[in-house]
Amino acid sequence: MTTQLPVLYPTRSCGECTACCTVLAVLEIRKSERVACPHDEGSCAIYSCRPPSCHGYVCAWLLGWGDDADRPDKLGLIVDTGIATDGGGFLARETRPGAAEASRSRLRRLARRGLQFQTPVGKRRGPPTTVAVDLFNGERYLFTSDGRCHSQPPRVDITFD
Repeated sequence: MTTQLPVLYPTRSCGECTACCTVLAVLEIRKSERVACPHDEGSCAIYSCRPPSCHGYVCAWLLGWGDDADRPDKLGLIVDTGIATDGGGFLARETRPGAAEASRSRLRRLARRGLQFQTPVGKRRGPPTTVAVDLFNGERYLFTSDGRCHSQPPRVDITFD
């Protein structure tokens, strides 16, 4: 089962947030997960010619989820939409140690209620789902739509030598 959301388009801009520049792997420049991008100088030094994987990445906050305090650099979590996790769901990636624990009740609520987005035509909500949470230290756990938390095997990061 795959989580179906309405077609959404970015309603915000990144502004000063560069959280994805550290958390995500960028294959085109051989940048590993959870390693600072060499082009992040407070903003992207190669923005006009950034790699396709950077250009195409859109987090849930850019699509209208949450409020200003939920921007990834402030919340400490990047929430990805359309990520398959055991048959559907979302992925929240910790951008700094301890952020997921501080947002535990918010993540549990997200699993029970689904993502709610502010769109130009009003609020839209996805179905209840599973939220996988990747901790900065490599551990992973799941919140299921019944509100329970389950430990998962550690993830395998994308790394380059």
